[in-house]
Amino acid sequence: MTRRTSAEVVNATLLEVFLAFVFVVLSIAWFEHATSAQQASRADSLDAAHAHLVKQRDSLRQALVLSPYAPPCHPGATPKYFATLTLAQTGLIDVRVSRSELRHAAGQRFAVSVDALPDSFDDLKRFSRDSTCHFLAVVRDATVSKEIYKRGLKAVREIFYTKGEFQ
Repeated sequence: MTRRTSAEVVNATLLEVFLAFVFVVLSIAWFEHATSAQQASRADSLDAAHAHLVKQRDSLRQALVLSPYAPPCHPGATPKYFATLTLAQTGLIDVRVSRSELRHAAGQRFAVSVDALPDSFDDLKRFSRDSTCHFLAVVRDATVSKEIYKRGLKAVREIFYTKGEFQ
């Protein structure tokens, strides 16, 4: 048996320590790689779930707009009703805007045919669809025939929630 010099013992010890250190570093790297791969697959599944939920939310939002039960737009606004629409015997609808919204100014007055009503309020209809709400309006009857009243009311209710008032 030969005796080793102290330099050889130190070198052997340093080599063992280095190999142990490399083993620990490689074990940590392998563990982190496995963890990051697992996190990446979890992130992918969360992204897919998020996309699915966004799609469901958008379809529900669209269903609410098409539903007669969507909430009113700006429920705390004053005055409560956006406009007063009077169904006239001539087949026209006299509109008096009660509060400013989008391109409509408070106090604005105009007459529009039943067929042109959606075009007059296309901005409100778009806002209602995008915001999932409906504006409120008062409908008045200027002693029109039942047929004219029904036709006018149907056109109004495609845009607004209504409060019917008869004079």
